[in-house]
Amino acid sequence: MKKVIVVFVLFTSLFLAACGGQESSNSDDSGACALNDLPYPRPEPAYNGKLERDFTPFTAALEAYTSEQATAREALVSGKTVPELQALMESGELTSVDLVVYYLERIQRYDVDKLNSVLELNPDVLEIAQTLDDERAAGNVRGGMHGIPVLLKDNIATGDDLHTAAGAAAMLNWNPDRDAFLVSQLREAGAVILGKANLSEWANWMDPCMPNGFSANGGQTQNPYGPFETFGSSSGSAVSVAAELTAVSVGTETQGSLIKPAVINSVVAPKTSRGLVSGDYVIPLLPWQDVPGPVGRTVTDVAVLLSAMTGVDENDPETANAAALAGTDFTQFLTADALADVRVGLPVWNDEAFAAFFESNNISDEEQQANLRTVYEAENEAIRAIGETLSAAGVTVVEIPVTAVPKGIPVVPALEYGYKEAINAFLADVGNGAPQSLEAIIAFNN
Repeated sequence: MKKVIVVFVLFTSLFLAACGGQESSNSDDSGACALNDLPYPRPEPAYNGKLERDFTPFTAALEAYTSEQATAREALVSGKTVPELQALMESGELTSVDLVVYYLERIQRYDVDKLNSVLELNPDVLEIAQTLDDERAAGNVRGGMHGIPVLLKDNIATGDDLHTAAGAAAMLNWNPDRDAFLVSQLREAGAVILGKANLSEWANWMDPCMPNGFSANGGQTQNPYGPFETFGSSSGSAVSVAAELTAVSVGTETQGSLIKPAVINSVVAPKTSRGLVSGDYVIPLLPWQDVPGPVGRTVTDVAVLLSAMTGVDENDPETANAAALAGTDFTQFLTADALADVRVGLPVWNDEAFAAFFESNNISDEEQQANLRTVYEAENEAIRAIGETLSAAGVTVVEIPVTAVPKGIPVVPALEYGYKEAINAFLADVGNGAPQSLEAIIAFNN
């Protein structure tokens, strides 16, 4: 096995700088933003564009679902990993329909006009789950995702009765003629498409004053842990998983849109390498950085979902570069032995880092240097504690000066030009119903 070098950038300031492309300053030229200047939880603006969550296709199932059943099912399901849910379905203690009803009731109870993480529900979800239960009963289990509910970020196209609008009112009349490749892969693997997750509208490239997690169609996503930030743009994908409104979800990232919501909502989401998961029929932001990726409560869940999403797609030439990983079961790497050849770089404020920092910032005053050492050495304690945990797990930890970590490349100029080119190319090829250009979107919004 080849050794893998993984650098964890754990300092908040560096992390935010590196991920600043989609997490813009959220301020106008005056430095003030009406909504962003308010405390959390961020309120929704006064408007009437938010889509109503439609539970009418599930009325009978939800009316038959008693409070006693809800309590018992929560005890059975809550906190379980995807493999553990599979084991329950294999034993007959749980069905996919049971699991879907469990999540539907929780969405109705906790999400509607509260967390706002679930933008839209698939009206066919119970029928899909029943079909997969019937397949299981007949001895046909497609894999680790068979019968498992999944929410998709609202920029991932589905050729069903769900919208694909990136949260934007301008896109509501578009009906995609087919699934994105990754959705086809999930369906083939037996996943149950539960619905669409809310997001920061247009993947957070809409307005510098728009709060993270807000879209006109979905409203303002809230953090399930309290009055805190959600980050974006995959806000709903992270929040819905954290609140157990779905087993797993799929989000997308350009710069920070998966990993930042995952961090702030205490879930797991990697930014995948380009080509590992097809970007076909996903509303773009900056194609050379855009990637879809899995979101789960555990690394195990992420590995199971990722295994079902990979594949070579003729519509995305980048996937040919990851052909060797297509169909890989990533859960095989979740062992202690798999960590034996892994080296993790731990950025710390050592003497070399301080010397470089003081020199580059022309800090020669000894008292100021001492004060800065005190501040950053406190951060070192937390970082080295993580290093000790990794070492105990068998990882080789290598300390490196924090000043040696490359700084974030300014991405805003690339976004300003790249997004216009990307969205115009995408809209020109999707048929009727969608605006045909960025100019048409701007005109609609005006």
